[in-house]
Amino acid sequence: RARPDLVRQVISKIKSDGILETYRAAMGRLESPVPLGYSCAGEVVAVGSGIPDIQPGHRVACFGSGQAGHAEMVSMPPTLCTSVPDNVTYEEAALAGVGAIALHSIRMSEPVLGDRVAVIGLGLLGQIAVQLLKASGCEVMGVDLQDDKIQMALSLGANEVANGSETGAALDMVDRFTQGTGADSVMIFASTSGSEPIELASAMARNNGRIVAPGMVGLDLPRRFFYEKQ
Repeated sequence: RARPDLVRQVISKIKSDGILETYRAAMGRLESPVPLGYSCAGEVVAVGSGIPDIQPGHRVACFGSGQAGHAEMVSMPPTLCTSVPDNVTYEEAALAGVGAIALHSIRMSEPVLGDRVAVIGLGLLGQIAVQLLKASGCEVMGVDLQDDKIQMALSLGANEVANGSETGAALDMVDRFTQGTGADSVMIFASTSGSEPIELASAMARNNGRIVAPGMVGLDLPRRFFYEKQ
């Protein structure tokens, strides 16, 4: 229920490879140890030579897949660390790298004051993006498959929300919220192998609108929408 995208992947593999092979692949994944996390914060205990800006005792936030794991001790290159101000907690600082992804994605959409922006996928990145867009003076519409995430986006400032499992409801929301013109930009933070998010984004965007897709989604682009809306 929490990951319908993974359920679709399993069903697709069953259709192509059969139940037995799908079961073996799933069990193999579950039995393999996987390092957890890619974003953390803590106190420096030692540094290598030639690193003048970081010293033992400094508070730092770290980011990087395969490096900034959820562990008691990590070894990090200095380029993936940044100092943490005294008034920022470690819990807040651990979100620095994830926040940077959301911030960079928003910058790529080039929002201006008053833009109406749709955010598809209201997980961690999507929730941060909602807040950053609101702080930038944008009106924000949120779309997700899970009602609890939809309600969280509302509590964090989203102006309108819709359940993405009902495509018509999401398009009606955009049509109503933009007086029929479409969203100035659409940001996709969903995670699925399917192309449903990019298809929905292209339908939601206005003519000459912008679509930014940092999420891991299928990119089988619907030519009609992209061609007609330029």
